[in-house]
Amino acid sequence: MLFSGYICGHAPETRWQDGWLTLGDHGFVDAAGFLFLTGRENRMIITSGLNVYPEEVEEVLSAHPAVAIAVVAGLADKVRGQRLEAAVQLSLPLEDAETVLLRHCRAHLAAGKLPPQDPCPPQVAADGRRKTGYSEDHCRTSAQGEHVTRRAVIVAARRTAIAPRGGALASFQADELAAPVLARLIEDAGLAADMVDQVILGNALYGGGNPARLAALRAGIPASVPALTVDTQCCSGLDAIILGARMIEAGAAACVLAGGTESFSRSPIRMHRPRTGEDQPVAYSRPAFAPPPFADPDLAEAAAGLADRLGIPRQAQAEFAVQSHAKAAAAAQGLGERLVPVGTSGPDRDSFTRALCFKAAMRAPVLAGTPETGLSAATIACEADGAAAVLLMSEEAARGIGRRCLRISGALSCGGDPADPALVPVALAGRLFGDLGIAADDLAAVELMEAYAVQAMVTADRLGLDPLGLNPLGGALARGHPIGASGAVLAVQLVERLLGLDVNGRHPHLGERR
Repeated sequence: MLFSGYICGHAPETRWQDGWLTLGDHGFVDAAGFLFLTGRENRMIITSGLNVYPEEVEEVLSAHPAVAIAVVAGLADKVRGQRLEAAVQLSLPLEDAETVLLRHCRAHLAAGKLPPQDPCPPQVAADGRRKTGYSEDHCRTSAQGEHVTRRAVIVAARRTAIAPRGGALASFQADELAAPVLARLIEDAGLAADMVDQVILGNALYGGGNPARLAALRAGIPASVPALTVDTQCCSGLDAIILGARMIEAGAAACVLAGGTESFSRSPIRMHRPRTGEDQPVAYSRPAFAPPPFADPDLAEAAAGLADRLGIPRQAQAEFAVQSHAKAAAAAQGLGERLVPVGTSGPDRDSFTRALCFKAAMRAPVLAGTPETGLSAATIACEADGAAAVLLMSEEAARGIGRRCLRISGALSCGGDPADPALVPVALAGRLFGDLGIAADDLAAVELMEAYAVQAMVTADRLGLDPLGLNPLGGALARGHPIGASGAVLAVQLVERLLGLDVNGRHPHLGERR
């Protein structure tokens, strides 16, 4: 709502107690009959995606012929951080006054009224009709105001089960996978759908359009809420969350749904259009990731080259994959209750996870590289379908939710050598550790992408991560790799570990570790 609670001169006397308004407003009437609101400061109020000064809304309300006096303040709200609260005295009877005034206010503000540049008007208006009840001490221009650092927090996190391409989720489009996740996040946080300011979803395989928009509408989010689809391939889901957090930190949003979704099974068939009428369309499996003269190897070939260069044998990679499946299997029962169902017959567990033994992993065919260090079907994450997302809020707005939250302490993005993409996260994570003043030993839980066993092994080794604490709920080798969603899956897994269930279904005690 633009504002809530009002009082009029025709209201029953029972709504007044010792001069204070009793309809949820925080105000009083002085002996001269002037309305006051406590907390009335003439600085910008940020609420519902609308930035206004109190006097601007007062001006709009007072322009209504039935309004004698209007006073507006920005008050703390446990969900939104701030809300507009208005006290109104009517000069004329007005049927359904709150609805009428809401429409009047919204229409005039939507028409393009801008906040005044000088936010410190006199206390008494020239026509003597209103007194706004703030002192000069409360009047701060932006140049004089305090700098407030907004922090983004994760309030809720959910995902679907992950299923291999052509498996249990094969009949669902990417937006159909994401919609129930978004709806469940809103339900988990106890919010109304119209409190969402932005939806951001990563997706790598769609053929155009805006899957995030489709998912938002399917989830029952109002059509007025914007939605954005992000494509940075495997980074898409995590980049969507980072972008949402930065929107909140910048004050551009108070509540963002962010994550990723992917359907390998329903992704469009890719073909280049013919250059001339005589040519035929040319099918392709993936777009170029780098133009000439840069190297643009297939990612599996690049990972196989890394394994060969560092001499990481197939046996070590197979053992890593076996451990990933074992962790996922151990966590399956506890996590199953947290997965969001899709449709009426969707899976209630990650269907690729299995009791993989070392011999079976070694029998898997080599798909890239040499017989000694090559990558096999067991050590490459399978193509998969699934969706994952988190609900982000400003720390201030989240205080009243009544749920434990995770503060996002930092995030970095960078590019790297297209010929050697597997090592890019190493330098980036090292930079982030330095920025935050922490070391690998300070981490209570780590979720690392397992697109390829060798990539995860080298990254963990170079960052000094404890292999036993890595991906304690299992990794992508045991789940599958829904490209646009995989980064968001990692975030959800991390939330499950820090705020929710550990592998035994218990709440972990994390002490002072980060």
